[in-house]
Amino acid sequence: MSNNDSPAGSAGGPVTVPGLDELPERMRVHALAKVLGRTSREVLAALADLGVEARSAQSSIDRKSAEQVVTALLPGVPESPAGQAAPASGPAEPAEGTVEEEPAAEVPAAAVT
Repeated sequence: MSNNDSPAGSAGGPVTVPGLDELPERMRVHALAKVLGRTSREVLAALADLGVEARSAQSSIDRKSAEQVVTALLPGVPESPAGQAAPASGPAEPAEGTVEEEPAAEVPAAAVT
C-alpha cells in the first residue's frame, strides 16, 4: 500500500443507528454489534448484564433484547415511538437524597488522542 492509498475499513466517523422501530424481529449478535459500531464481546456483555442468554456472536436475539442493548450501549438513542424499548436495569428515578449525574459532554473526535 502506498502513502496515497487509504486504509480499509471505517474512518471512525459517527455511527448511524437505525431507529429502534427499524430493527428486525430477530437478529444475530454480530450483526447488532456491527450496526452499533461495537464489538460482539461488548454486545454479549451487555446482554449478560440484562439477563439475556446469548452464548456466541452467532446467537440470535429478539427485537426487545436488541432494543435493550442499544439503549444500554448508546444512551443517546431515542426510544421507539411506541415506547417498547425497556429501560436499562436500575431505578427509573434517582433515590431520595442522591445527586443525579449530568451526562458527559461529547468530545470531538479530533481532540481524542
